[in-house]
Amino acid sequence: MHILRVVTLAVAAVTVAGCTASLRTAPPAADGCDQALIRGQLLPSAQSGLALRAGDGGVVEVLWPFGYTARRGVSGIELVGRKGEALAREGHVIEAAGGTGNDGVFVVCEGTVQVVPKPG
Repeated sequence: MHILRVVTLAVAAVTVAGCTASLRTAPPAADGCDQALIRGQLLPSAQSGLALRAGDGGVVEVLWPFGYTARRGVSGIELVGRKGEALAREGHVIEAAGGTGNDGVFVVCEGTVQVVPKPG
């Protein structure tokens, strides 16, 4: 019985650990934030964790605000804010303010991520 309990706990630990996803975030001390607007569909990215597919089909890598995380949900990867709230998920079209750095990565300003409602 003891072995069954240990195996069950081990399986639960692996399951929970598998629910997180890596997300590229800014350092804790961000001085300011550009106010350009970007719109795109969230998609998984090896570089950013979550990137955006722009209207022209190109992929824009993103540097998310410090404290944001990602987790795997039933419907794909979710973008999670600093307070643990789900902001958007893979497949959603979002808008966010920020600006593009010299490396071509769009730096998102904290608190600006909004899901764009589907038309209709």
